[in-house]
Amino acid sequence: QKKTKVDPLDRMMVSKLLGQFFLAHLASVVPPSVAIINATSPGSVFDSEFNREHDKTFAGAIAKIVMRRMANTAAVGARMVTDAAVNHGEETHGEFLSFQKLVP
Repeated sequence: QKKTKVDPLDRMMVSKLLGQFFLAHLASVVPPSVAIINATSPGSVFDSEFNREHDKTFAGAIAKIVMRRMANTAAVGARMVTDAAVNHGEETHGEFLSFQKLVP
């Protein structure tokens, strides 16, 4: 086998897409009267350990500075996830919420 370098950003995007496909299929099988199935994103979160390996590099350190200005705190990200779970009804079944609003 040939060793290849894996692009973590590409893998993250592919996994999010596969998650959306799974959500759409699951929502088509489970009626909203049984369970509301929706998805959400906490947006970019700067104070998590998600990029801990990247943060140790020079580029990562620069990105971390930028993220502190532009990204959400973990508390704000958690609030968005909680909002999707408790504040929305059947209108969000099989849908995606971003910043607490439905998006196509």
